[in-house]
Amino acid sequence: MMSILKHLMKFVGYSLAFTLLTLFFTVLTFPEERLRDYVEIVAGHATGGRVSIAELSLSGIGGVELVDAALKMPSTDGSDKPGGMLQIQHAEASASLFGLMDEVVDATFEATIQGGSVTGGHVVQSAEGLELSIDELSDIRLGTAGLILKSMVGADLRGTLGGKDLKVSYGT
Repeated sequence: MMSILKHLMKFVGYSLAFTLLTLFFTVLTFPEERLRDYVEIVAGHATGGRVSIAELSLSGIGGVELVDAALKMPSTDGSDKPGGMLQIQHAEASASLFGLMDEVVDATFEATIQGGSVTGGHVVQSAEGLELSIDELSDIRLGTAGLILKSMVGADLRGTLGGKDLKVSYGT
């Protein structure tokens, strides 16, 4: 009985050590600069604008943290005049890893955008569509150097944006 218990404890110990060391060195040696470059390129293609990220780092196992990111949209009239811009001072996002196995993106996020804040963000994207919910938007500044609405609407919007319990469904 003692040899079976000893063998079992040895197996559990080695398995635990392997798992913990693999996770530790994956986080320690993760190529964050290459990930930042990749995210800038993919987000730029998806939005049609130019994305720049000052700092991107891992946050836990399924999360990332962005610091000082900007999305600059081109002018809609084809001139050299800049279009709208979205400034993200800080953002944290975390994805459910089990959802990715079913090809479903299930992520939560918090952010400081345009001097205001976004709290309680949750997005679920699947083959059926996209669902976005945000608990609270507060003090997001609109203006000449501000939100990308300038390039979408064609006019400068001034003021601050806020609200609670925002829910958007697309394609469902």
